[in-house]
Amino acid sequence: MTYKGKLNHKGQITIPVALRQRYSLYPGQTVIIDDSANTVIIKPTRDLASLRGSLKSNLPYDEKAINKAIEKYRIENYLAKQARSK
Repeated sequence: MTYKGKLNHKGQITIPVALRQRYSLYPGQTVIIDDSANTVIIKPTRDLASLRGSLKSNLPYDEKAINKAIEKYRIENYLAKQARSK
């Protein structure tokens, strides 16, 4: 099915309600925008918190610990990239 949209003065476009509902898109969610072969593809991303409860575990959910581990991973990756670019 094809949908129609219109860019506003800031270059923003509203995704039609039917598509937002079908793909569970919500305000503030990050999406991937792929520009290839003269086509723009918008793909939803999922954050770690949205996966909560999808796997069974006896371990308690600790959002602070998860966010701390993610931040540590990002810092380590950033530092590794900086070291490789020198």
